Amino acid sequence: MIEAAMLLGKSSNSLSMWEYIDSTELLTTSSAIAVLQIPAGAQVGDLLVAVISPGNESIKTEMISGGWQRLTSGDQDYVCVTRLTSFTERPSYRKAAANAVYATLAAFRSSGWSSVSPDFS
Repeated sequence: MIEAAMLLGKSSNSLSMWEYIDSTELLTTSSAIAVLQIPAGAQVGDLLVAVISPGNESIKTEMISGGWQRLTSGDQDYVCVTRLTSFTERPSYRKAAANAVYATLAAFRSSGWSSVSPDFS
């Protein structure tokens, strides 16, 4: 799904069951923690995909928000995903040093996926 979304260029059409909803972006160059906003159009149940591109690959950039699944290993958390709930933390990245980092957070919706409600009882 993530690969298809990237190939489709942030569009939704009949080629995918997943509908692109909205995204937010951030460019930071300091060593401060980078925090992305949840896209305005996102709703509980949507799939959130956070993607980063660090300027210097040797400076560790790590997702520090709880509840996010990392899809890569090593010193860079390039792609992280989660399902939006009322408890979802905004994606926050800690950098080991000052580094240019471009980050984007995209929300996707699927009628089957997004309507599933977790049972926490």
